[in-house]
Amino acid sequence: FIFDHGREVWILVRRGATFRREESMEGGGEPGVQLYRPMMYDVLVYDTETDDLGLHVEAKWQERLYLRCIGQYVFNDPDYFPAEREISFDPLVKHGARALHCGDVPGLAAVKLIEVQKRWNNAQNEVDIKKANDVFAALGERWRSFLGSGILTRIVFRVWFEGDKKPRTVALRWPNVTKYERDSDGALVQLWLTRRGYKPTREPEQDAAE
Repeated sequence: FIFDHGREVWILVRRGATFRREESMEGGGEPGVQLYRPMMYDVLVYDTETDDLGLHVEAKWQERLYLRCIGQYVFNDPDYFPAEREISFDPLVKHGARALHCGDVPGLAAVKLIEVQKRWNNAQNEVDIKKANDVFAALGERWRSFLGSGILTRIVFRVWFEGDKKPRTVALRWPNVTKYERDSDGALVQLWLTRRGYKPTREPEQDAAE
């Protein structure tokens, strides 16, 4: 089922889930068995501006299948959407607070980094979490050494949308998880993540200073 939302095109896929066998009670109280496949819905969201396909599915194999199928039958290329869609935290490490720039994304007013999680490859599986109203303000000149050490695994932004007084959070978890509070925020968030280089893109990354 196709739903055109302007910039975004939503594709709703109705399918059968894993086959189930369950006991049931037949007429007269006799035991019986029901064999069936529950009905499921998968949601695919194609962003026509960033040329990216967002997926809401249960398993990794389904993600790969949808990427290849949509690539093949819509764009005539099964590899049109890369299977490895990893999030990159390089913009933060390279540009610092400049990687929060959002002036080139109409609809966004401001972005702040409020949480960073990183792990260390040591025998204790050590994890560091830094939280603040503004992590860069809290770290000061130490931001480069802090972000450049260990392995970043999760970051959280506080995002102000134009026309809204209350900000909302956006979380990124490596390798490919993006969470935001409202589905309606998705288009702007994905555009900003792509332009800053957090998400893969087929176009050259725009420097945060531009």
